[in-house]
Amino acid sequence: MMKPTRLVVALAIAASGQAAGAATPRMLPACHAGELSLRLDASPHDLDGSSEHGIRLVLINRTTVACRIPGLPTVIFRDAHERSLPIERQIPPDMHPGPVVLPAVVPAGGEVGAEVGWSTAESSGGKCYSPATIGIVIEDKAVVQSATNHVCAPAGQPAMFTQAWFRSSATQRATR
Repeated sequence: MMKPTRLVVALAIAASGQAAGAATPRMLPACHAGELSLRLDASPHDLDGSSEHGIRLVLINRTTVACRIPGLPTVIFRDAHERSLPIERQIPPDMHPGPVVLPAVVPAGGEVGAEVGWSTAESSGGKCYSPATIGIVIEDKAVVQSATNHVCAPAGQPAMFTQAWFRSSATQRATR
């Protein structure tokens, strides 16, 4: 029987898409924002519904060298004047201050993705935002893409979004 700590490490490595003998994320160079591009995949997701919306953020490595990103990088929402909008990542209540997530490996010429979701339900006294761009912060620089989404918050509450950690596209398809 495998010890719990070894099982956790084995599962973490499997979830990151690492093959046996491949370079670990710590061995790879950090990705630079200028070497990445962002695509917003608006294909249907589990979060899509009458009052919720979900998209997949896809980071693409435009270089010939694999690199690593934080597994749960900061996602930003900006208006047409490039001002940050007050839309916050919702931390699961049982994971304060947040989950420990391993870096994600972005293969050379490859991509990694993460799903984000939010409420689109307008309520009396609530506040809604229409971000012009959505971005991911990599080494203090944002990789951004134009957006046409609508994010709402109930009266007296901040606008919130949920965020999954970044994983390879193959890993995400296998866990859906």
